[in-house]
Formats: sequence, structure tokens, C-alpha cells
Amino acid sequence: MKKSITKLKTLFIVLFIGVLHLEAQVSDVNLTNLYSRMTVASFDSSSSNDIKGDSYIVDDFRPAKLAKDKKTFFVRYNAYKDEMEIQRGNDAYYLSRFYDLPITFIGTNEVYKMFDYDKGKRTGYFLLLNEGDKISLLLKQTIKFYEAHKAKTGYGKSEPKRLEREDDALYYSNKENIAVKLPKKKKDIMGLFDSKEKDIESYIKQNNLNLKKKEDLIKLFSFYNS
Repeated sequence: MKKSITKLKTLFIVLFIGVLHLEAQVSDVNLTNLYSRMTVASFDSSSSNDIKGDSYIVDDFRPAKLAKDKKTFFVRYNAYKDEMEIQRGNDAYYLSRFYDLPITFIGTNEVYKMFDYDKGKRTGYFLLLNEGDKISLLLKQTIKFYEAHKAKTGYGKSEPKRLEREDDALYYSNKENIAVKLPKKKKDIMGLFDSKEKDIESYIKQNNLNLKKKEDLIKLFSFYNS
């Protein structure tokens, strides 16, 4: 009888350990999905010493939340490759790309999300300047690589290989996961606000807004979305 009880206890312990092991595997699979892409150091050409400049909007990894996860991760945005890099131990990995995975940097409250743009030809990260149910204002940050350039004359200037930040571009989104370049003309911008054009026009006049300024556009979108 005692032997039977001992065997049952042993079987129970084995099963219990098996369940724990299975749960650990499930957890690892989730992490693997998150870090499923290659390590940054393995093929990031921008780390070469003969290239002037770097790939990042902010060089350091910063604490961030992924979607509604309570965990804090350390992340940075590689604007040259248009990738989010996530730190795990001593390595950095490219974060798996999901539309429904907003990245919120703690402290600055900057939120980045994935969108399709250029008529669906490209997919990348955009900084949310103002998010609303009907329309959102987005910012595209870009760093571009330039090959070395030798001066053709003695008066010219040679340039090394370099990474340079381009001018930020404003976009809007009124459809899920689709970003479109914000029009430059005032009448075209006004056309984005459906039947509220009169209210919008009044708000612009009252607050003396300049629609060529990013800060004033944020105010306008915030007003409309409120």
C-alpha cells in the first residue's frame, strides 16, 4: 500500500514538473516570437567605422512598454533601417513587426506604431503626434545613407560615407494601418475633416494657427478629435 502511495506521489511530482516545463516552453515561444528576428550586431552595416553618423534618432536604449504589457523593455528606433531594436541581455534584436504592437517610451510618452505607406509599397514605424478615432496625425522620421563623394575640383569638398537625418515628413491616417502624406495646401487639409470644416476654420482663425507648423497641426487635430 505504502509503495503504491509512493508511486502515486512520484507520478504526481513528475507530472507537476512536466506542466511547469510546458509552461516555460510556452513562455519561451512568446519571447521567441518577440525576438524572432536576427541580432542587430550580426548585420548592421551602419556600425562600420568608416561611416559618419549613426542609425538612431536616440542612441541609447530607453525603457518602453509594448502594447498593454506591464513589463518594461529597453528599446531604440533605428530610423535608417526603419526597425525597432530591443535589448535582451548583452544582445540587441530587431523587434518582430506587428500592427497592433504600439511602443510607448516611458518618460517622453512617445508612441510609435506600424503603418503601410507609399500606397502599400512600404511598411514602417511612425511617431503618433495625435491619435483619434477618425483621423490621426503621424510623423515619419528617416535617416538616409549616402555613399562617399570625392571632390571633382580643388575647390570642391569631399564627403565620406555617411548617415544623415532627413527632414521629418507629416502623414495622416483615417484608415487602420494606412498612412498617407499630409497635403501641403490648406484647402486640401481642410478637406480631411468631413463636415466640420466651418468649425475647423473658426478654430484656426481664433487661435491664429499656421498649418505649415507641426505644433499648430497637432493643436488642430487635437481639437477635431476632442
